[in-house]
Amino acid sequence: MKPHTYFRLALLTPFFLWGIALLAGLLLYQFKTPPDFIIILMTPILFYTIGIIMWFLPYMIVAIGLWIWSRNKSVATLRNAALTAPVVFYMILLLEALVVYVFSANLIESTQEVFEMSAILGIVSLLFGYLCVGIAFAVFKILQIKKVIVQEVEEVVPVL
Repeated sequence: MKPHTYFRLALLTPFFLWGIALLAGLLLYQFKTPPDFIIILMTPILFYTIGIIMWFLPYMIVAIGLWIWSRNKSVATLRNAALTAPVVFYMILLLEALVVYVFSANLIESTQEVFEMSAILGIVSLLFGYLCVGIAFAVFKILQIKKVIVQEVEEVVPVL
């Protein structure tokens, strides 16, 4: 597999994690009264699972944009794009949240709520975004060690 192919497949990481989180949430639902430690462990997972309502559209914009943009880019450029993608995602997510908020409330009366909402969205989206990037990088390194991903050698043309 080429690194470019992996980069494009790695864009599916948040959806893969969402599926795992959904299965974990369904398993938790089977408990009549789950122990407190399970509830504490499952809270971020359930938050991520329910969060697809907010993050689906912004993430699809970022993923499709990266998918199209990534053609003929170097591996270093793809790595840098992956590291900045959660920040771009947060900006689009914040824009979506502000649009929803403007149409659902009086913005002038609740400016403080907008700032609190953006701070919470920022922390959570960057946390989950970099978690996904970290997982994708770890899998990339494992696949490189196992020789599944072969590093492409770029030809160096001598300058005369």
